[in-house]
Amino acid sequence: MKNPKNKEREGRWEEVEPPEEDKIEKWDVSTPLLTVAEAGKYLGVGRKMVYGLIERGEIAAVRAGGSTLVEKKSLDQFRERGTLT
Repeated sequence: MKNPKNKEREGRWEEVEPPEEDKIEKWDVSTPLLTVAEAGKYLGVGRKMVYGLIERGEIAAVRAGGSTLVEKKSLDQFRERGTLT
């Protein structure tokens, strides 16, 4: 038996074109992207440290679904700065 609330909602959603500024080609994200765990291994630190670096804006990351993905390019730049030994 279907949930009656779902039946009420059927047909109420419509496809809407996202605003021009929200389209993916406008984003400034470079590949490859690593998971937080992979980024931690790459830097030799734990996941908690990676999240801290993201929060402080020292490395670039994006949210995709329920995951946080880190730009490898930003990890390389971070390592070049030599702020983490």
